[in-house]
Amino acid sequence: MRRHPVITATIAGCTLAGAVLGLQFLTGDWSVARRIAAGGVAGAGTGLLITATRMLG
Repeated sequence: MRRHPVITATIAGCTLAGAVLGLQFLTGDWSVARRIAAGGVAGAGTGLLITATRMLG
């Protein structure tokens, strides 16, 4: 994490943004914890896709 602070920040930021958006936009049929977790996982996946070319290249 020390060697790649921008990549770490991008993944962490996307995870946090995904958790907030998941809480806001996923249906009320799901529990709050499940909405936050699902949004966080989706956000982390998005952050990984954004930064994957930098990690592989």
